[in-house]
Amino acid sequence: MTTKKSTSTPVVVAVKPPAKRNSGKGEPPATASDTAAVGNHTAKPSSGDIVDFNMKVPAEFKAEVDIFLATHRLTRKAYVMELIQRDMKAKGWTAQGSN
Repeated sequence: MTTKKSTSTPVVVAVKPPAKRNSGKGEPPATASDTAAVGNHTAKPSSGDIVDFNMKVPAEFKAEVDIFLATHRLTRKAYVMELIQRDMKAKGWTAQGSN
């Protein structure tokens, strides 16, 4: 028995080169920009800026205050500011910016 030799050329499989490695971290953040993640958070607000003045109180107290304010048609912000200013004045404290 005789075997025939193949006269065709063998098939060549194309192999892709390995993918280029990247650092995976990307560009570093810009340090000069003021963002939530990066920036200078030590800047003090000017005297006319609106700033946070928040505190935690019991839920029952908040409910009573809300009812009181609603019956007198007052806002919490205006009422708290009025009370603090009245107390400061009664104790002889004068605001630094007022004459």
